[in-house]
Formats: sequence, C-alpha cells, structure tokens
Amino acid sequence: MTRRLRIQSIILTPVLVWDDGEELSPGPELGQISVPLSKLGEFAAGLPAEVAALAEKVAQDDAE
Repeated sequence: MTRRLRIQSIILTPVLVWDDGEELSPGPELGQISVPLSKLGEFAAGLPAEVAALAEKVAQDDAE
C-alpha cells in the first residue's frame, strides 16, 4: 500500500492593525481560519474586501 502525504488545509490567523499614518495600533481580533488548500488563492484574493467591510462596520458601530 502506497500512502501520499498531502496538505488538507492551512490554518491562518489574520492580525489586523489600525494605521493612522503615524502609528499602528491593535485592530479587531479575529480567530483562526482553516482554509482548504484548493481555496487558499480565492481566500487571499477576497481578504482586502473583507477587511474593508469590517472597517466600515466598526466605523458604523463606533458612530452609534
């Protein structure tokens, strides 16, 4: 019997910071995300839009 060692998924922990142009300060904390290897490129491509949406949501919550 021949076995193959393969990658099932990648576990990522995004670390966000607020950048005011001078300093970086901690941003919202996110948990670990398990991404199948076949979806890693798609995940990475969509990440900037996800971060922008989160920033907008936080700004709206802060305004309330």
